[in-house]
Amino acid sequence: SIPSAGVRKSQITDIPQARYSIESVLKHLYDQANYSIGQAYLAVSGPQIRTKVIKTQIPINGFVCDEDLDNVDNLSYEAGLAQDRTPIELSQICYSLDDVDNINSPKGMSGRALTLRSLCIHGSTARITDARKAAHDAKLELQEDVFFAGTCAAAAVLTYQNKKDGALVIDLGGGSTSFTTWCDGKLVQAGVIGVGGDHLTNDIRVAFSVSQAQAEHLKTTDASAVITVEDAKARVSVPDPMPGFTASTISRRALNTVVNARLQELFAIIRQQLDDEGLLHRLNAGVVLTGGGAALRGAVELATSVFGCGVRVGSLL
Repeated sequence: SIPSAGVRKSQITDIPQARYSIESVLKHLYDQANYSIGQAYLAVSGPQIRTKVIKTQIPINGFVCDEDLDNVDNLSYEAGLAQDRTPIELSQICYSLDDVDNINSPKGMSGRALTLRSLCIHGSTARITDARKAAHDAKLELQEDVFFAGTCAAAAVLTYQNKKDGALVIDLGGGSTSFTTWCDGKLVQAGVIGVGGDHLTNDIRVAFSVSQAQAEHLKTTDASAVITVEDAKARVSVPDPMPGFTASTISRRALNTVVNARLQELFAIIRQQLDDEGLLHRLNAGVVLTGGGAALRGAVELATSVFGCGVRVGSLL
C-alpha cells in the first residue's frame, strides 16, 4: 500500500502533498499492472459530511399520480442548503398522505396532501473543491458527480435483499469512520465520525512511547479489539526501531485494552445514533464492517457484543 499524505481525518490539508500521493498511486498502478487511469469519481468522507432530513409537501387533487410524485421529489432537490454546502446524495425514505405515515408507494391512493421525507447527504463546498484541485494537479480527470464514501462501501458489499431486510455498514477508514443504515431497501441514516485507524495507531504510540511505525506494526500484527484471560501473562515484542537498539516487550493485555477502549467507544457512538432513531431492532441482515479497520483482530467479536446482532466483514459482490 502507498501511505497518504496531505490528508487528515479524510480531508485535504496540503494540496501539493495530496497531489503527490495521487501521482504515486497512479504511477504504482502503471508500473505494477501497466494500467492507466484517465478518469475517476470523487468519493468524500470526513467531518465535513453532514445529513439533513428534508420534508416536502404538495396538495393532491383526488388521487396521487406520477406527476404528483415527480413534483414532490423535485421539491426535495430544491430544498435549501447553506451556500457553503454542496448536496451529494438524496435518498427517499417514505411518503405520508394526510394522516397516514410510512407509505412506500402512494400512487393511486386518495388524499389532500402528499409529503415526502428524504435524507440529504451534503458536504463542504470548499473541501470538495480542494479534493478536485489535488486531482486536477495530478492530471487526473474527475467526473462531475460526487459520492459519499459510506454509500459507496454499502454498494460494494450489500445486496438489495440485505438493504430490504435492514443492514448497517460501518466503513472503518484511516482518518474517519462512515456508516450507513438501510431499511426497506432505502438509505435511512448516514454519518461520519472523526475517528479511524490512524487514531488507534496514535493511541498505541502514546500509551507505550513507541514510534508511529512501531505502533502501526503492533496494531496490524499483534493487537486485538477483544481482551481475553490469556492476555494477562502474554507479552508482545516491539519491533526494533533501528539496528543497535535493545528489543523490548509490552503487555498484550495492555495493548488490547488500548485498542478495545477506542473501538468500543466508536461502536457505542454509532449504536446510540441507531437507538435514537429506533433503527437497531430493524437490522435483520446485521452489521457489515468494511475498510482497513475491518481487518483488525477481534473487530467482529467486539461489534457483535455492542450491537447485539450478526456481524461480518464485507466482501465484494
